[in-house]
Amino acid sequence: MALGLQHYLLEAYQTEAFAQSCQDLVEEWNVRVPPPMLEVKMEEITRLCLKRVLSRILPLFDFSPDERGIEEMKAAVTQHSKANPIVTQLHISISMSVMACFPL
Repeated sequence: MALGLQHYLLEAYQTEAFAQSCQDLVEEWNVRVPPPMLEVKMEEITRLCLKRVLSRILPLFDFSPDERGIEEMKAAVTQHSKANPIVTQLHISISMSVMACFPL
């Protein structure tokens, strides 16, 4: 379950559509006065991920498409990562794919 979920997420985060959504958010940050603080940027990245990717994919794996579903998914992935190092590697790849879109 964890590997399938992570493969879906990695694929979704590597799409042109997600990259464009990220670029739109960065452009929005660039015109804000005052510029958003790092904490605000991280919260907005999380919301973007939920809106553009997680809300579609989480229900496929019986998680709710909201903050609660994110927390439950994280707990499940953490549990699986203890037994399977590939789960940890995919988690890192997913994080890197998302964060590569943002100059923080």
